[in-house]
Amino acid sequence: MRYLIQVLVTLLLVSVLMGQKRIVVTSDENVVPLRKGQSALKIATEQTLHSTQTNCTGELEFGYNKSEYPCNNNFVGYHKDVWGQWFIAPAEGWIDSFYFSMADQNNMLDSTCLIAIWKSNIYPPMSRGQFDSSLNLDTHGRGPGWGQYNPPRHVWGYYLDSGNLDQGITPFKYRADDTQWIPTNMYDFEFGDTVPSFDPLGDELWGGGGYAFKPSSGVNNGVLNTIDLNVLPPKPYVLKGQPIFVTIEQLGEHVSSDNDYAATWCATRTGLPTPTRNWKFYNHPAGGGGAGWHARGEGSWVWSLVMTVQDNLPPEFISVTQLLNTTSTEPRTVTVEIQDCNPGHPDEAGIASVMLYYRINTGQWSNAPLLHQGGDVYEATLPGIPAGSFMSYYILATDVNGDSTVTYLSSYQIIKFEDEHYVLDTNATFDWTEINTIGTKVQGNDFVTRDFNTPGYDDGTAGPVNMNGDFIIHGDTIRYAWIGVDGGVAFTYFETDRQYVEGGLGGQWTFPSVSALVAPSISVNIPDHFVSVFYSDLYLYTPISQIEGNIYYHNAGSKFIVEWDSVGTRNGGNDFAVKFQLVFDNADNSITFNYLDVGIGGLENIALVGMQTDTLTKWNLLVNGGNPPEMKPRNGRAFTFNASSSGIVVADGWNLVSVPVSVQDNAMTKVFPNAISPAFTYQAGYQPTDTLVNGLGYWLKFNNNQTLYVKKLADISTDTIKVNPNWNMIGSISKVIPVSSIISEPPGIIATQFVEYQNGYSVADSIKPGKGYWVKMSQSGKIILSSTVLR
Repeated sequence: MRYLIQVLVTLLLVSVLMGQKRIVVTSDENVVPLRKGQSALKIATEQTLHSTQTNCTGELEFGYNKSEYPCNNNFVGYHKDVWGQWFIAPAEGWIDSFYFSMADQNNMLDSTCLIAIWKSNIYPPMSRGQFDSSLNLDTHGRGPGWGQYNPPRHVWGYYLDSGNLDQGITPFKYRADDTQWIPTNMYDFEFGDTVPSFDPLGDELWGGGGYAFKPSSGVNNGVLNTIDLNVLPPKPYVLKGQPIFVTIEQLGEHVSSDNDYAATWCATRTGLPTPTRNWKFYNHPAGGGGAGWHARGEGSWVWSLVMTVQDNLPPEFISVTQLLNTTSTEPRTVTVEIQDCNPGHPDEAGIASVMLYYRINTGQWSNAPLLHQGGDVYEATLPGIPAGSFMSYYILATDVNGDSTVTYLSSYQIIKFEDEHYVLDTNATFDWTEINTIGTKVQGNDFVTRDFNTPGYDDGTAGPVNMNGDFIIHGDTIRYAWIGVDGGVAFTYFETDRQYVEGGLGGQWTFPSVSALVAPSISVNIPDHFVSVFYSDLYLYTPISQIEGNIYYHNAGSKFIVEWDSVGTRNGGNDFAVKFQLVFDNADNSITFNYLDVGIGGLENIALVGMQTDTLTKWNLLVNGGNPPEMKPRNGRAFTFNASSSGIVVADGWNLVSVPVSVQDNAMTKVFPNAISPAFTYQAGYQPTDTLVNGLGYWLKFNNNQTLYVKKLADISTDTIKVNPNWNMIGSISKVIPVSSIISEPPGIIATQFVEYQNGYSVADSIKPGKGYWVKMSQSGKIILSSTVLR
């Protein structure tokens, strides 16, 4: 079984010299002072950083806040696979200790891995002042994402090794038959480069060809292991700005399959740098490409180091506000705590500036200073943004010596409740129709995976399933379902349009998949017309508790129902089951998610819930990774996406509006719940009304400029409207029509042009959905609005 693994590999370097300065360095180069006598191991295991004051004349810690980078993405490796990650030494000094966390299994040969630290040939762009001049680095950076190399995920290369009787390749030059590097990056099917790659590893700094260590494992959120580098002297000495590459090699041999000697590791999807710096050497060809080194892209092995330093340290972020997905469109405050230390010259420490950089969606970057609030606290405010938008931001702190620290790039999304396709009801009536005795069971061998190596009961997809009729999603017609074990379904119009509902677990996918939040290498595998009811790592059969679940589908009148009945998942050493449904109804083109039992393992804090047809406009996100918390699935909850009208733009104040679609409830408060006045129609004078009918225009008042969407039963393509002599306020239909197409009965009774109101009256050349219009008649009669009749 393929488990999503979580690699929290924490690299910490601990000082052994009295009076020298200690720091903890993370993969993202965060820097935190360590108080005298404070344990680096303790800091590595703490969930939050709690100190806001530090004596800069004592020991120092470059800290890593584990709560900022949770183990939320699991990865698995097998015999001879090698995990790798590079980072930049923020100061000159000695590396002291190595810490890393394994997840729930260690089946390596003799439970052993080999650990080594190398000079790195991969590094990001840096200015001359960011690294020691003796390093002679290319300021433009080297590796995937820079220069002529495409960003991760990206295959890279290997050496030939006849001593490896399994695949005959190795990541290490010293084991190779010769020194000829074999590049694979130019043959990457999707992201091929135009120039060959190079060995990511330089000279070894520590490990003696790989220090043998037996790590502990057992839980998904990581079991911490530690190595004092003094066990294999000398400790490595690094310069400021020096690129470092750390490797962990899994021991084992090929016995019966490519998946022998499995081990799982914690990784994080939180605060990924761009491009990401995590690597993996695949002894066997992987789903994302061939064997050899891969520059990954879907997470970070959370490695950090503690080292003894003697020079100035860049500013350290003690805490940073983490702004997550929200339903609010209001401005949001970012608060940070920052401190600065100069161990050699404490009187020369201090913060010079703190800047907030942000952008909305994929627009231009803006910036604003964070204002000092006293002590170590600085604050700035991000502007409010509309529903459906994205905000991305990071913070740059610079000390008086010119050294800087940048936070990771943070992003959040404003959840939208309505658009031109759907109006979301977050408190829909929970109406469960049990189909496990009347529906069609999807047989276990019908589920297959993209690479056919993983068992279908884990991450498999079954299809095509004939829905026995045409259904609508985001305005597109679908007929066939591709049902995934992991709680999602893809839909197509043609049965030959094969889809795989797999991948993207651990928070890798979101909606829309092409956005400020998602790297292209992550989004490529999202299937078409994807509906994610409770998308997470699920199984039809779980080996521990032997939970055997089933998936059913059934047509019930106008409805097509898919039910995940007691499918299971793992939480540490325990299994538990969940039960939920997807309901399509072509009577009103609604889509409903029903949750009977979300289980006891906290999947509601992990699952992706929403749907996507088009990556730019046709998507709806409810919750991802448990945020916003008020949108999380729970037992007995239902979400319904009700079909909606096209957008009706109204201005702050009075507007002439109409009802352009057929609705279930004609009450004004249901059709236009945002209105702040009664509705007024015109029948030889203004008349207040609580009920809105098709064909008539109404005056309504609104606060602020906004776009409205009306929950509909169906579109209206033709409407016949009764009119009176003199002036009338008429309505609209579901599509724009030119006024020249309007027919009157009897002919010739239209006495004026049609007049619209938008901060004043003007002549209208078309009738727009949701708008109201004045028109004068010479006598009683009818006018016919039709999107199918042109005159």
